Amino acid sequence: MKEDMIQIHSQDGVLEGRLAWPACTEQEVPCVILLHPWGAWDMDGSHPADMSVDDQPVRMFLQLRDAIADKGMSVLRYNSRFVPASNDSAVDYQRRTFSGLVEDACAAVDLVRNTDGVQAEAIWLLGISLGTEVAIAASEKAPILKGLVLMSTIGENYLYRRYYMDVERKLQWLWEQQLVEKDGTVKVEALRELDLPRWGWWDHLEEELQTLESASYEQIASILKLHYDKNLARDLQLGNEEAPSQFWQEWISNEPAYKRITQFTGPICIIQASDDNATPIREAYLLKNALKDRSNVSFTVFDQLGHIFSPRRGDARRTYGPIASEVLSFLTHYLEENN
Repeated sequence: MKEDMIQIHSQDGVLEGRLAWPACTEQEVPCVILLHPWGAWDMDGSHPADMSVDDQPVRMFLQLRDAIADKGMSVLRYNSRFVPASNDSAVDYQRRTFSGLVEDACAAVDLVRNTDGVQAEAIWLLGISLGTEVAIAASEKAPILKGLVLMSTIGENYLYRRYYMDVERKLQWLWEQQLVEKDGTVKVEALRELDLPRWGWWDHLEEELQTLESASYEQIASILKLHYDKNLARDLQLGNEEAPSQFWQEWISNEPAYKRITQFTGPICIIQASDDNATPIREAYLLKNALKDRSNVSFTVFDQLGHIFSPRRGDARRTYGPIASEVLSFLTHYLEENN
């Protein structure tokens, strides 16, 4: 496999990346551009071994590159703007904006569209998690796209998705774990004894619940709601360690992805995992239902896989890669059939 070093130029910086080519490039080939999940992902999609299913470092984008290039397509991957440049020791915190991520994706499309060997009318955006919302937003500005592949999909506006995860989903989980008595009392002592980090999204108990033996369901609902309000207000005003306030202000102002996606008329492949803790399956169904009258939309759910399409460990802890082989096979077959 041959790879070219590339640079993606946006209005406020330069991103380093690689453009991979299939073994045979005697004619122009389609190109798939990989868009990152949330966070400081490098161009390889690296994740530490302690969060993987096989105790090996995850290289998510290298997995996708190899599988896609093997089917005769080129693949562009690049460092997220959340990652510092090679000649710098620290990331520019203020560059962390949603609109900046969209701008990077559009710049990547322009780059490959003008690259010799790329079939300009066969450019795909493949996003994972946050990358799906970026892909949908970028498709509004890059109408020449062939199609979208959306994995671990975001469908709802961030404000409502965060409320669901921070409040509604936790309350739902209490019922699933049979911690709510018939009279509405919650067995907090039993809740504290559970290994919460294995669930991925409720990794600690709010301080008000640390000393209670039991509490009413309504009391816990109010505690969760107060923490949600407090944390959201902090992020919107001050930001947090992950992104400045402008990121969160911009993100909650976005029109929901399930409404925006209806403007894109090309092929759309939605791939979801049933055990996803970060972008629940309801997000994918929002997109599916918004596109229900379209014949060029594929919707597939992989059972018992999580956010990065890997199963839980034997102790029931969630994992974040590597991507399961059956998912890679399905994805590459879809791209082959639709190019």
